Amino acid sequence: MNNSSFRFTRKKYNQDSSQYLVENAALFMPLLSELEKVMEIAVLKATGQLIDPAMYPMPATEIPALEHLILPRLLSLSQQKKEIAISNFASRIKKINILSDADYSGLYSYGVMESLNKPVPVFETAKELLSVKANNLGQYLNTQYAAQALQTHTMSDSNGMQVSLRIHKIKCVDETDPETGDDEISLAATIVEPNGNTRKIEPILIRDDFDTGEERVYEPAWNFFTYNLWERFDTAPFPRYCGCLFILSELDNGGLPEKVEEIYTFLRDAVVAALGRYAGGAIISGVFAGPLGIVIGIAVGYLLDKLFDLFKEIWEDDMFPPQNIDKYFKDKYSNFDGSFFTPVSTCVIQGFGGIYTIDYSWQMKGILETIHGLGDGWEPAPETLSGAIIYKNTYYDGDSKFLAPGKYSLGGRLQRMRYQLPSPFDNDIDSIKVGKGYYATLYKTDDYTGDSIEIYYDTPTPYFNDDWRDQVSSIIVGRLTDRIG
Repeated sequence: MNNSSFRFTRKKYNQDSSQYLVENAALFMPLLSELEKVMEIAVLKATGQLIDPAMYPMPATEIPALEHLILPRLLSLSQQKKEIAISNFASRIKKINILSDADYSGLYSYGVMESLNKPVPVFETAKELLSVKANNLGQYLNTQYAAQALQTHTMSDSNGMQVSLRIHKIKCVDETDPETGDDEISLAATIVEPNGNTRKIEPILIRDDFDTGEERVYEPAWNFFTYNLWERFDTAPFPRYCGCLFILSELDNGGLPEKVEEIYTFLRDAVVAALGRYAGGAIISGVFAGPLGIVIGIAVGYLLDKLFDLFKEIWEDDMFPPQNIDKYFKDKYSNFDGSFFTPVSTCVIQGFGGIYTIDYSWQMKGILETIHGLGDGWEPAPETLSGAIIYKNTYYDGDSKFLAPGKYSLGGRLQRMRYQLPSPFDNDIDSIKVGKGYYATLYKTDDYTGDSIEIYYDTPTPYFNDDWRDQVSSIIVGRLTDRIG
């Protein structure tokens, strides 16, 4: 590989959709704020069924409206919760009337009571307004897509690049209320692939007896889903989006997790409909390509979060909301800021009076590993490991490097190809694996002095505590027999 290629591909990056939304807020928010109002009226229309079905009729359509999809959850609530929802319905209508009287722009001054009092889907009533609000964003997408379409995106003769979402640990921080019996917790998901397609991962039982403080650790990491970011001779445009909606649930969850994929699909179609006349060129055989794929992922993740907020505000339904995590990639050379692993992140899920956390990370695997020259690509079992392996992440995960017996000053500089590069592991090690019959002495300084800790083959913890995480600057690896001798 020539040096120019190495320099060109070495330092690229990706982001999550929240950053993309911040960078383009002026384009996104007019549409998203109106979609949020439409959802509020749909929640109110479902609530109206408890008050007077004749006054607040549900849509008589073959294709389910959002009101149809969320009504079963409301009907599954206790009588006390239903009475709370009815009370909140009245106060919410008063608030909307005040906003409308104040000439509040948008849907609150556009056919609200008509949406509630007629058997027409709320989103159908708001279709014209939403299309107007999508004007600037749609024109922007058309421009972006046209620019991408002019580029040549044939990748290479390689097998391409894959992105994996991996789960390391699921923990019960606080079990659900009432704290009697067992928390039977399952994890499902709706996966959004780079081509815009969605897949449903059916509920998987995590534990049937989760108690406060208990956790399930996956070693090696649970490869939850793998996305094909790009494949051989791939010609679709970048940027590309990978998303996942984690759906944590108890067995007595009222059935809503099974509806989340339907709700996702409905909201996705609503966003596409609003953008349709502007972004039609970006939809190829039903696949949402390039910038449009990012917009759909961002919009639906945002709207789902707001929808569950509405459940809590209007129905006071304290349930496990789906949690959206995602990444978008600007071009085929994107990676995780020079790495092919992200640090381990924690997703917090609260509901039913309980708190659960999911530790996860992303990994890239494919031809770019060879281009970038990162990692050793060798993972022997500890019983046959003749030295130690250091890792940037906890749970023996992330970028790694094998260390044979010897002394390693991580604060120094490593020779890689013809370049002198700073050590990528200095103050950036979270776990270490030591072979049987070997030891590793870790130091916080780069000259083997000061505070130290020794790790052996049978050291019980799979990762460092906060006193040592991201603080190691030098290491001595040796054989126990040599030390005894």
